[in-house]
Amino acid sequence: MFEIFADGKLDVANELKGGVQNLPTGEFQLQTILNYVYTIMGMVAVVTIIYNAVVYLTSHGEPGTTKKATQGILFSVIGLGIILIATLLTNIIFTTVGEAQK
Repeated sequence: MFEIFADGKLDVANELKGGVQNLPTGEFQLQTILNYVYTIMGMVAVVTIIYNAVVYLTSHGEPGTTKKATQGILFSVIGLGIILIATLLTNIIFTTVGEAQK
């Protein structure tokens, strides 16, 4: 699939002629999809941390707003940790299953 980039040509029409049969199958496809999902979730968590930091800085010391922003930052960091652990476990499982099949 990446040969199309090595030539400098982007011939997507010919790559997609075979339809679904040309898509990668099995664990590679699932691992790729999960990696994209984890990446998107990680970006959302980082954006949420930044947003809540801005809210915290602009709260002018209002107790309700600072509490909400602090909780938002805390929950986002916890979510980011969960995403990292899920990524680690997923990669360990796919590596183990891949080595067991060889």
